[in-house]
Amino acid sequence: MMSSYDFYRGSSPVGGSQETGHAYVFRVMPDLYAREWLNVGIGVISTTGERLARAISSPGRLTSLYDRVGAKLIVSMANDVALRFKQGANFDHAQVDIVSVGAVYNVTPEAAIGSLFNDMVTVAAMTQKEFRALQDQALVASTEEDWVGRVHDRLRLVHPFDADRIIPAVQSVRIASDRGEFDVPVHVATAGKFGRIIATTMKPATVQKTLMFALADMERLADDRQAKVALFVGRSESDGRIDEMLDYVYQRKTRAVYFDSESTPEKLADQVDGWLRVA
Repeated sequence: MMSSYDFYRGSSPVGGSQETGHAYVFRVMPDLYAREWLNVGIGVISTTGERLARAISSPGRLTSLYDRVGAKLIVSMANDVALRFKQGANFDHAQVDIVSVGAVYNVTPEAAIGSLFNDMVTVAAMTQKEFRALQDQALVASTEEDWVGRVHDRLRLVHPFDADRIIPAVQSVRIASDRGEFDVPVHVATAGKFGRIIATTMKPATVQKTLMFALADMERLADDRQAKVALFVGRSESDGRIDEMLDYVYQRKTRAVYFDSESTPEKLADQVDGWLRVA
């Protein structure tokens, strides 16, 4: 089932603007008797045919509207339709609708999906209880994935309405080099800026080598995209060997790369936020 709204996002299609894709909103009707639609996700098909999708991932505010089982069912439906959209599969269901939002102009599909999700999928907003839990939880990170997730959580608290503009939907950037094309991890980004978060969770003997490779990749990204780049390192609070290796890497970086390290995800997120705010 597919219908269409006469609705457009991004700059209007006038001289100088460029269409970058087409956007859709995913809707579900939890109660056939009430016949109320909920926006539960966003999809964008780029002009090159790439399909991007984002759907609600946790019950969140749904628990204020439906019982626990019903809220989980809605999340399951949302993720199912997002997966089918990305696969290009047909989805014909009385309680699911994929609605055309309109063309996307002058912004990347990744930026469009984040902005539209924030504007249209209001059930994804945090409840007061979730907000307090994030503020009160102990910020202990044991893996690099933990560090990235906790930094993103902190940025969402600081930027409750526009976090998706600095947390990219696709967290890597493809660049070309004399070694061919390869992807560089990117965990935060704005126009002309790319930042990577890396944690010193590996054995000390491999930290220096890992950081030097990451530094080289960020330097290549800066050169390829003519952009400002940064490498943010999460480290243990007191480890002299790690500190020595961080100093070694810092002394060998070029001016193209901003480099910083902190001992907690919260502190690191504040450094990330400060760097993103500086022109």
